[in-house]
Amino acid sequence: MKKILLILLWAWFLTSCSPQIYTPPEVQPASTARGPDVVQKPNWVVTKPIKAGYYIGLGSAKTGQEDYHRIAKDKALEDIATEISVTVDASSFLYQAEFGRQFSEKYEGYIKTSSLEELSEFELLNDWSDGTEYWVAYGLSKSRHRELKEQQLAAALAIATGHLNNAISDEGQGKFLAAIHNYLKTVDALKNHLHEPLKAEINANSQLIIPYCTNAIRGILNDLKVKEDQIEFNPVDRIPAAVTLSCRGLVAKGFSLIANESKLTTNKNGQVFIKMDAVADRSILSLAVSKGSLRSFGKDNVVLQGLIDSFNVPKFNLPVSIMALTIHVEGQELNLDAGKFRPLIKPALVNFLSTYGFVFSETPENAAFKLSYKVTTRKGQETNGLYVCWADVEINFYNASNELIYSDQLLGVKGIHASYQAAGTKAIENVAPLLKEKIVQPFIKNVF
Repeated sequence: MKKILLILLWAWFLTSCSPQIYTPPEVQPASTARGPDVVQKPNWVVTKPIKAGYYIGLGSAKTGQEDYHRIAKDKALEDIATEISVTVDASSFLYQAEFGRQFSEKYEGYIKTSSLEELSEFELLNDWSDGTEYWVAYGLSKSRHRELKEQQLAAALAIATGHLNNAISDEGQGKFLAAIHNYLKTVDALKNHLHEPLKAEINANSQLIIPYCTNAIRGILNDLKVKEDQIEFNPVDRIPAAVTLSCRGLVAKGFSLIANESKLTTNKNGQVFIKMDAVADRSILSLAVSKGSLRSFGKDNVVLQGLIDSFNVPKFNLPVSIMALTIHVEGQELNLDAGKFRPLIKPALVNFLSTYGFVFSETPENAAFKLSYKVTTRKGQETNGLYVCWADVEINFYNASNELIYSDQLLGVKGIHASYQAAGTKAIENVAPLLKEKIVQPFIKNVF
């Protein structure tokens, strides 16, 4: 019995002291395995969330970018601005003003930018990063945004109404340019609300503000007139021709006009004084109102720029009579060893001056200008049977009172020929083609 018991105890000992056999767990299929470094995106990143009564915007940035938090935030706010941006439809002012679709698209872009700049009281709803990308979600209360927009509109209407009343008063008093400026300021005050049918009490009637302003400006521009049917210019007295701009029978002061590529501004009497070149006895003066005077206040923006560009500014073509320029020409042409005298300079001067509208008088008493010239020649050297002469020219211009008003000279014009006499004649011939550029044109430029 003891023997059996010892055998059993020995068997138990061997069993309890022997090592355990490891059995590996069942291997999962590769298709369902997930690595420890793979991070799953939250649902709000994959699918834009919806929150009742809120505009939601999502934005992301690579974490390697500098200031990636701000970049992601800006994108989220831009997403909100896109969601709340205005669509311009066919019932809006922009179509009523006949701006066309192209400007409407620019305006939609402007509204989006403006909405983004004015966003406030938005809140961060969530953010997330996997170490490579950073995502944020921002929300904006629709009711609070609407409340802020209503406050902005009320403030804009108050400013616009003040400008509108000033414009109507200015127009009634004949301050036409000031009226245009105040009508434009009215539009500028409401530039974020052009798509809305905003009204005001005007002349005891409720009227749409923006169409009223644009029609009023067009009415003023259409009524601008130049009083003169024809102007006369006296270049002898050098008195510029006066042109008067009027509107509805009153002078139009302060308007910028473009005449002969010069910019002029009407004075308190509605006049501009135009200086003209005496190049013909008759011409047409092109006169146009400059849009620059319309946009002379404030900073240009897409709204006012588009509005001003849509206006047809008045243009006028006026017949201009330039009074005749009378001149008496006399001179001396002294050639060394000359035989028969043959004048060369006077015909050239007469030819050139006639192209500038001068009429020639045989007697100095009946001329507004007198021109005297003197041509002399001097000998140069002789080389291999060829002779050189030099011609010198002095020219003086006098007014009707015999006062010297301009003088000039040409020195050392060369002539070469087989004799000194012929070389002198050749030198004088060479002077003739230089007279227009060197003498006549500078005279016209300085005197007129």
